[in-house]
Parts: sequence; structure tokens; C-alpha cells
Amino acid sequence: MSIQYETNSEDVRRLFEEHGEIKTFFDLISNRGMVFVTYYDIRAAERARERLQGSEISGRPIDVHYSLPRDDHGSRGAEKDRNQQLQGTLLVTLRNSTTGQPIDDNEVRRKFQQFGDVRSVRMVSDRTDQRYVEFFDTRACEEAHDRLRHQGLQDGVMEIVFASELDNPRAQSPR
Repeated sequence: MSIQYETNSEDVRRLFEEHGEIKTFFDLISNRGMVFVTYYDIRAAERARERLQGSEISGRPIDVHYSLPRDDHGSRGAEKDRNQQLQGTLLVTLRNSTTGQPIDDNEVRRKFQQFGDVRSVRMVSDRTDQRYVEFFDTRACEEAHDRLRHQGLQDGVMEIVFASELDNPRAQSPR
């Protein structure tokens, strides 16, 4: 977003906080006339973009865009953070199934929904033993990951990892 260099950072932050809880607020106003705002919940980001696009800050119209995070190779923490920025998508694989039955999307949704609103449960290519589970809120995603790993699903056990941009086709498309 492009704003005047003299604009008060706290005023801008308050404006964006009206749309949801902010995870990070990176202030580049005095150097570049920009701020980067990350929300925990994609719905807050969508609301902010919808309501603030073209509005004025310090008498100047602002332009609000989504951006994808930079690739940050390294630790599990970096992978977790990157996934959260991709809005909390998990890759669930059913292991040790005795019947080889496909994953039941409704059962997956029921298990994961206890941690927060699930945006989608969708198949991974032609794999009947895998699903992407995408949350609206990254905090719900992290809690589901931590609490459901290695838990039972149908007649097997869930292996759950944070989906990467390469794993998740939706993450590669513009938001």
C-alpha cells in the first residue's frame, strides 16, 4: 500500500485492526510509504482489502494488495510461519489403513472443525489417502496440527504436515 511518509504508524495500525486481529504489522512508512499487515484469519484480510481499497489515509488514496510470503528455507519454525502466511493448510495422509478405503471428507472436516472453521477439505491429485485441510485462521491450523498428529482416522492413523506452496495448488494462485 502506498501512503504518505509523514503518516502516523499507529493510526494506520488502528485502521487495519478494525477488520481483525493482526499477527504482524511491518512499518515502512517513513522509508517507502508502505506497511505490510498479516492477519491470523484470511477473512479479516479479505474484509480489510474490500473495505480499505481506495480509501484515504492522510488525504491520499491507498492501494491494498495481497502478497505471497518470500520463500524462507530452514527450520520447522520457518515452515510453520510460512504455512501460516499461506493461511493454514495441512496435508493429511491416512497411514496403516487395513481396508484401503478412501478418506471420508466429512469425517476429516468433523475432526478438524473442533479447532476452528475449516475453509476447505480437498483431494490431493488422485490420492484417495490424502487431503488438504485449509483453515481460515492460522491459529486453528497450528492447534489442529499439534493435537491431531498421529491420531486415528477411520481405520488408520493420520500423518499431518504443514502443506508447502509446492504441495498446495491454491497457495500458488493470487489471492
